[in-house]
Amino acid sequence: MATEPRSRMRAAFAMAPESLQTRIFSPEQLDELARRLDLASAVLRGREDVDRLPQADRIELLIAGWGCPVLDEALLERLPALRYVIHSAGSVKPFVTDAVWERGIRVSSQAAANAIPVAEYTVAMIVLANKGVFAMAGRARRGEPDPDIRTELAHAGNFGKTVGVVGASQIGALVLRMLSAYDLRLMVADPTLDESGAAALGARLVSLDALVRESDVVSVHAPSLPETRGLIGAAELDAMRPGATLINTARAELVDQDALLRVTATGRISAILDLVHPGEGARALAGMDNVVITPHLAGSVGVELHRMGAGVLDEVRRVTDGAPLHFPIDPRTLARSA
Repeated sequence: MATEPRSRMRAAFAMAPESLQTRIFSPEQLDELARRLDLASAVLRGREDVDRLPQADRIELLIAGWGCPVLDEALLERLPALRYVIHSAGSVKPFVTDAVWERGIRVSSQAAANAIPVAEYTVAMIVLANKGVFAMAGRARRGEPDPDIRTELAHAGNFGKTVGVVGASQIGALVLRMLSAYDLRLMVADPTLDESGAAALGARLVSLDALVRESDVVSVHAPSLPETRGLIGAAELDAMRPGATLINTARAELVDQDALLRVTATGRISAILDLVHPGEGARALAGMDNVVITPHLAGSVGVELHRMGAGVLDEVRRVTDGAPLHFPIDPRTLARSA
């Protein structure tokens, strides 16, 4: 049973809307946070909320979430005692500025916890795509006859298929580890990875060109950076095998959506997309039988949010017990991460 620290650290939630607290944290998790921390009664949703935070000048820890205000110099001047920012979601890029690092504030995130459902979603989609489930479900929905398994499904299934992972990110690496349980050939393309690193993930390191040519499924997990915008473009899509599937659970901008629309319209490849650029192109893609679009569903939703809440609680325990953070953010590598 958790024990109450002798002197509770002053803390506040920083997220919007306020209802995120009860979505991310279970009642039991919220109870322990209240026992361990001296939590402000108000939530920091924007710069103006600092005036409503009792004893804001004593706040040492922020529990951040989606909608956290930008922690720039002007806001941090009003939080002079701040020492920790524990983020309850993935990327901290939307709100962490250089001023945070200059003040020596330590930051952690739950990117590792959020990677789990994305990887689970991806692996499920890979298995179903290789099995031909989406195409066959469409036929059944239209009332068409069952396929001849000897001819039409002669190449369906996962045994011996090749899966190519673009980006050995936290999610990409986890996808490869999960896929090791299947009889698949695994490849990875990542300029930051060497052959031994790829082998440790159970994959063969190849160029992006080779990966898109040889894979039955291409799954995109690279970070969104200026140089990765349009990473999967017309040349890569045209090089994919007939019947192959593209899966994108990373940012929409990593795939040239216009080129994807052109290629999928021919029926030569399929696509499973968890993020798309809204508009006419997205509507056209959604109307295709060989395209599956989900509404940013791969990341943590529903009860999966409590996994991130549990991670935040673990970090709070560490801080209040004088232990180092489990998932600290390194400002030196933040620019290269998602």
